[in-house]
Amino acid sequence: MKTDDRDFSESERQAFKAHGRKAVKTAAEYVMASPAWERLNDLHASGVRYTRRVGNYCAQCGQPVVDVLENTPLSDYAIGLITHAMHTNDGGEIIRLITRLSEKGRM
Repeated sequence: MKTDDRDFSESERQAFKAHGRKAVKTAAEYVMASPAWERLNDLHASGVRYTRRVGNYCAQCGQPVVDVLENTPLSDYAIGLITHAMHTNDGGEIIRLITRLSEKGRM
């Protein structure tokens, strides 16, 4: 058991995890309703890959989700994936990750 887990009961941990998932899911849905998301999907569908313009949309779509993920437990993996996709201007990966997070709120 980790030291930071000792202060919480099992039900409190489960409630925090559920709240964390709900916050991530809400952030992903918010991003998916944005014009940047639509533009990123249009560029991806038209075959534009790994350009600075795609990178700008990746950052606009990925950063709000990363900001919410930083406060949730067991999110290092998802943060790493999204941050790497933003760094490499990989719009397809951002689309896949955020869509997955909007469905479940976790990876």
